[in-house]
Amino acid sequence: MPHPSFLAHKPVGRARFGGLRSVLAVALAALVAALVAACGGDPVPPPAEEPRPRLRLVSAEPSAGPATPAIQTPVPAAPRGVIGQDDRRPVDSQEWPWSAIGRINRGVDAGFCTGVLVGPDRVVTAAHCLYDQRRRAMVHPADLHFVAGYDRGSFVAHSTARDVLLPSPSAGSTPFNRPQEGWAVLVLEQRLAIPPVAMAGAYTIGGSGRLVRAGYGQDRAHALSAHFDCRLLAREDGPGSLSHNCDAVRGESGSPLLWFVDGRPPVVIGITLGTRGIGSDARGTGVDAGAFRDAALRSADAGAPVPALALRPE
Repeated sequence: MPHPSFLAHKPVGRARFGGLRSVLAVALAALVAALVAACGGDPVPPPAEEPRPRLRLVSAEPSAGPATPAIQTPVPAAPRGVIGQDDRRPVDSQEWPWSAIGRINRGVDAGFCTGVLVGPDRVVTAAHCLYDQRRRAMVHPADLHFVAGYDRGSFVAHSTARDVLLPSPSAGSTPFNRPQEGWAVLVLEQRLAIPPVAMAGAYTIGGSGRLVRAGYGQDRAHALSAHFDCRLLAREDGPGSLSHNCDAVRGESGSPLLWFVDGRPPVVIGITLGTRGIGSDARGTGVDAGAFRDAALRSADAGAPVPALALRPE
């Protein structure tokens, strides 16, 4: 920053130039007055001397102005699917039952959802996770990878799918039209050496127990997180569906709703499909395990009638 003395030099130069002009003006006026007097005219009074500008030292220090208002750091909005505050917490995906939950990666793109192992080679998830919007068709089973116990690049077990079971051909494209048909079962190429999580049949809201929903959200794509102690709500979409207030963002579709009672192993009472509504009106929508339990327990090749459609895309 320039020194204050430097800022004072410019007015001095202007002052000296102004004084010289005053001297010349006085001399010229005197000459004109003499000529006028010689010619008999009235003398012209000399002009008043131009006032010299006052010098003012300009300080280099900034003047104290009004206080600058504090900058408010914006608080990032919670991702869609979080109901109220974000209650999801990290859990150890290497420990059961969390190790039975995994990511379902789509080999055709970077998309993924969550699924839960309910049999040695059976994984339950949301049907719309397996639907390719660009092709308007289901993803081929060979392009579906179930990665159990995934955590930051490591995992407990992995297998691709060989079949997909759906309740109807349109289940993947219309997940919220009939939530009770929003499920899918992957039949894996390999049997995994992880204890599966048992499935409950139809349930009724009430009784003692602890509800937990666990999955892989797109905002926490490489680590499993769970919402403990969320609640079941009154059904809104009829038998086979369920409603809850568990946080669930994109990527956590297909994640299991686990019911813990009295220290016993948890059971899958359903899966979540997504969240409808905003703010205090938001609630999670899912599928009751009673809708997919039989299809998940039976073999697609056994020939017995099951309430599911076995898909083998060409």
